[in-house]
Amino acid sequence: MRTRPDKSQMALPFLNREKLFMEINPRAPLVARKEIFIQASPEAVWKIQTDIGAWKEWQPDISKSQIDGELVPGSVFRWMSGGIAVTSTLQGVVPQQRIAWTGKALGSRARHIWVSSRRTAARW
Repeated sequence: MRTRPDKSQMALPFLNREKLFMEINPRAPLVARKEIFIQASPEAVWKIQTDIGAWKEWQPDISKSQIDGELVPGSVFRWMSGGIAVTSTLQGVVPQQRIAWTGKALGSRARHIWVSSRRTAARW
């Protein structure tokens, strides 16, 4: 099943030189988008999301995860999701706002982008 990204996802800037941002290809064979609201500060969410070695503590499908290096573009991390080994490379890191990576598993390539923003109760 293919879902279309919303306009905000399609409008993400792409800066090839610094690889701070990447965008999702809306014509990819599979595109998924999920949005959740967490009653916590972006700083608290960032700390949990970017502790790659602890992903298995809050993501039930992940059994292992380890980063080789710092949380900076170009760093490689490896993880197991649903019994499948995945090798990923960080592509963009903007503290408390955005983390993006590419990954390979079973001959497939994927892009993941997590974006955080502060919301007020009135916007929920």
